[in-house]
Amino acid sequence: MSSPARTRTSTSTPAQWALVSGAAGLVAGLTLLLFFALAAPFDDVPSSWDWLGPTNDLTGALQSAALVPVALALLRSMPGSRVVRRWTRVGVPAMVVGSALGVALVVGLLPFPVQAPLVTSCIFLQFGWLFAVNRAGLRLGVLPPAVARTGMRVSLGLAVAAALALPALLLPRGSVGQYLLFGSAALPGLVAWLGFPAWAVLLARRLPSL
Repeated sequence: MSSPARTRTSTSTPAQWALVSGAAGLVAGLTLLLFFALAAPFDDVPSSWDWLGPTNDLTGALQSAALVPVALALLRSMPGSRVVRRWTRVGVPAMVVGSALGVALVVGLLPFPVQAPLVTSCIFLQFGWLFAVNRAGLRLGVLPPAVARTGMRVSLGLAVAAALALPALLLPRGSVGQYLLFGSAALPGLVAWLGFPAWAVLLARRLPSL
């Protein structure tokens, strides 16, 4: 007697790209932490761990590039949302430019002092897209609540980190107050940095037919 057939939900191409983005982003986050911990980049002394820097840049570039088909799929799933349309117009270019900037730094087309503020702007725009799309997805019932709430909390984590870190830049360098503010910003910043790729993996797992 044959066993009853099981219904399987195939994983769509955008969901597969979400997994790629999530995996690349987690590697990028971990290599960045290891780079600062092991390579000591601020002492200007060559280290055997310096390869972690370019690895972070390239995996971060892959993370952003792989998000593009995910963003377009989410737009198709919420065609009536003006917020999603507007933020997709902002988020997708930020993903493309952010990816290109990471590669440009590694191949030597841009120096770090020029590349860093540009890629930081792209990252903030991507987090803005993340919040807007998940909020709309939750309101419209398109995204699973766990996915949408995770994306919104991750975005807010970056906002909290920025709100704590920016005033620290106005304080005397090396002051106790500056260290306290930077230290307070570290935890929500870390949650946001690793939470974004974790959200992409969760999206692919909870919504494989994206």
